[in-house]
Amino acid sequence: MALNITDGYYVYMRNPVNEDAGPLYAYTAMPSSGLRQWYPRESYDKVEMGRYFGHTCNLPLCLFPAQGTLPMGHADESSYMARHQLYDIIVDPQQTAPLYDPEREAYFAPRIAEHLRAYEAPSEQHTIKFGRGDKGRTVEMVGRLGFEPRTESL
Repeated sequence: MALNITDGYYVYMRNPVNEDAGPLYAYTAMPSSGLRQWYPRESYDKVEMGRYFGHTCNLPLCLFPAQGTLPMGHADESSYMARHQLYDIIVDPQQTAPLYDPEREAYFAPRIAEHLRAYEAPSEQHTIKFGRGDKGRTVEMVGRLGFEPRTESL
């Protein structure tokens, strides 16, 4: 699954860097019998318990290994390409023609990392999207480039 960000002019979709979209986990404070529809009984022995997030008021959570879903490719692609996508949503509102603009991607990528940190995203989300689990260094790894907002009217 991609993480998306927009400035109102462009949308940037950051896809997993690994083909299996992992590692990925589900967190719950109350495992119940309803979990069987998502997690097979064979996975129960892999469940871990801990205090993972500050916003849960120190409540212990169960961490279940989960299977990721790969983003769908374009019709002309036969396999997962680990490609991030950038679209100009003013010129291409249907998002049919992805742009190649490494500088613009370098503008958006650290902002996604900042949001991941600000909302206490699990460390595996940093690994999935940026290829490393070091939350504190993700922004520095990706780099920073500034852009002026567009001035033309919509």
